[in-house]
Formats: sequence, structure tokens, C-alpha cells
Amino acid sequence: MSIRLTFHPNAERELDEAARYYGRENLALERAFLDEMRRCVQTIRKNPSAASPLTGQVRRLLARRSHTA
Repeated sequence: MSIRLTFHPNAERELDEAARYYGRENLALERAFLDEMRRCVQTIRKNPSAASPLTGQVRRLLARRSHTA
């Protein structure tokens, strides 16, 4: 089952800004952050109910924080 997954423009902008911030601090942090975002997207695609419903068709999945970078 393939679902349509989109980011709200504000969320996409925030994601880009966060990745740039982490990249300025440490490239390994940026990679870890983007890897976690990809993991979240894949989790939602495979199992949409893993993400908590917010409103209507909007759901949210909290990212795990990595301390390895």
C-alpha cells in the first residue's frame, strides 16, 4: 500500500532550516538528523497508524534524538 505523504510548506521550511543549522554545527549531526527524518517518513509510509492523528488527515510522528554524532 502506497500512501501520499506530504509536508506542510511551513514544516518543510523548518526541516530545511534545521538541517542547515545542524550542518553548520557538525556535518555528522546534519546526516544523523536527515537519516532520522527519512526513517520517520519510511515508518509512516509503511504503517500510517504509527503516527498520531492531529486533525483530519494530518498525523505526526516524533523523531528520536540521536546522541551519537
